Amino acid sequence: FVHVGVHKTGTTSLQGYLARHRDALAKAGLFVPKTGTLPQPGAGHHLLPWTLTGRHADQWAGVDPDGLWRTLAHELATSGCDHAIVSSEDLSHLTDEQVGIVAERLAPFDPVAVVVLRRPGDVLEGSFRTSVVIGGRDDFATYSAGYAPDYPGMLRRFAGLSPTDDLRIASYDDPDLSGDIVGTLLGRLFPHLALPPGGAESRLNAGIPAALVELVRLLRRAGVPEPAIGEWLQRMTAAPIDRRHVAAPRFLDGERDAELDAEYARQLDRIEADPALASHVLGPLPRPAPRRLRTLSGLVGAILEFPQLVPRPTARQPAAALLPRHLFADHGPERPGRALGHIDRPDRRPGNTAFARRAETTFAGWAVDPGEPAAPALLVLRSPDRTAAADQVLRLERTIPRPDVAAAFPRLPAAAAMQAGFETVVDTSALAGGIWEARLAFSRVGGLVYADDRVLLQVGEP
Repeated sequence: FVHVGVHKTGTTSLQGYLARHRDALAKAGLFVPKTGTLPQPGAGHHLLPWTLTGRHADQWAGVDPDGLWRTLAHELATSGCDHAIVSSEDLSHLTDEQVGIVAERLAPFDPVAVVVLRRPGDVLEGSFRTSVVIGGRDDFATYSAGYAPDYPGMLRRFAGLSPTDDLRIASYDDPDLSGDIVGTLLGRLFPHLALPPGGAESRLNAGIPAALVELVRLLRRAGVPEPAIGEWLQRMTAAPIDRRHVAAPRFLDGERDAELDAEYARQLDRIEADPALASHVLGPLPRPAPRRLRTLSGLVGAILEFPQLVPRPTARQPAAALLPRHLFADHGPERPGRALGHIDRPDRRPGNTAFARRAETTFAGWAVDPGEPAAPALLVLRSPDRTAAADQVLRLERTIPRPDVAAAFPRLPAAAAMQAGFETVVDTSALAGGIWEARLAFSRVGGLVYADDRVLLQVGEP
């Protein structure tokens, strides 16, 4: 079998399973070749499509494409197994001519393609996030321009891999398949083989929240070195991320998603109406149900989402929620506007200076945006050291009644003024020593509007 994806259908999990259980699978009668795999543990047979398409040439420099395919044929011929499987989602990019080349190379082994379909909006969303994590700079609009998958055409193309137009078709939208891609898909392909259980591999590459992806993209465009970006992202994803933050918000908007869904449903109808394709379907092909999507609103949205992604103890704001200064350079200049607010605590000393405890510091005060009373309020800690690695941005929950604010500003909306107070305990143990500037700000479209009040926060010994 030649497993061709498509992208974002559990391919990483399946490939990890095949690599980790190669010996046990061979004993069960299923051979997994080593030829064409990347040196990274658990990687798929990506060199096979790359040598045909020319993609990622730096990854196979010095490799003889003809020799690679001859080595694969020899490995298959001498495996001693009745069944074999290779897997790479990049095979899904092959043209008719390139599929013909694969068919010719593997003709002695009766190759059959395995294609797993998925709701196009989910494929597009996941593929974009992955593209940014591995080095992409394009925004979502640029990346997604012209995206219009033709699944029936792709299936007919890969049916040509087999001399008898044989094929295996499944859907990742089938809950049984998405819930256990390894066990379910391999069980349908090889029902007579006793294969080792999939285990933890079923959860590989589960996804990264859109807010982190957008911050990574903007850091890269700002010129931050890749090792620094990689270290920051690794730190942010070290703890388990709530799946709800992966599912929403998204880069894809609801209108585009609905258009893709409608076309996908029409394509599924065509597949099931074509006997040459329908006879090769393994399991159901669910139609996409209508859904409402919450879309990420650029950098402002990413900043507001960011604190929610960091695990926090009760009543504390973690100092791990750091946003690099490079990111603020892309946020644009301070927007003109009038915001009101005052930081009452920590207590100030002469020179408008306050001292932060190295373990935790309590910030309390009030904040109101007269122009947009519902605008999210932020506590911004900015280091005056231009070489500092990060600024800290924390979203404030304003739930404390402040009748004094309502009395002092009678023209403000009463509800906003009365509930303008905040108090939060911030873990400042991870902040670098020195003087930080604490300010209150409000997030509006196009930038931040700051209140005039500011405190110089001394962290550590002066």
